[in-house]
Amino acid sequence: MLPTLVNGDIMILDRLKYRFDSIERFDIVVIHHHDTNIIKRVVALPGEKIRYSDQTLYINDEKIEEPFTHEKTIDFEVEGVLPDNCYYVLGDNRVNSKDSRVLGCIDKKDILGKTSFTIFPFSKWGNKQ
Repeated sequence: MLPTLVNGDIMILDRLKYRFDSIERFDIVVIHHHDTNIIKRVVALPGEKIRYSDQTLYINDEKIEEPFTHEKTIDFEVEGVLPDNCYYVLGDNRVNSKDSRVLGCIDKKDILGKTSFTIFPFSKWGNKQ
């Protein structure tokens, strides 16, 4: 998730958030995948069509501004729309990220919760976007 997060950052995980609220685009989430937990950013929601072209995110063929810094994203397009309870996630370090481009869409049941608040190191204390 460079440059937003670095190895060693300690964040608070809100495991209850999605019991009451919907997962939203650009949420930073923790995903349980093959006996490990990974942290990624949600970029597309169920029922949406996603593509990247010339460093621009398109959802349902509409340009979407990304309000955070990330690495260069190689052009791609997902065929069809995302199924129910399925989310497309990307890491902010797009050049070197094991995310939905490799893993496919992520089922809601595999999303452990939302994280956005760093507690350590103290110099990075606070909300991340």
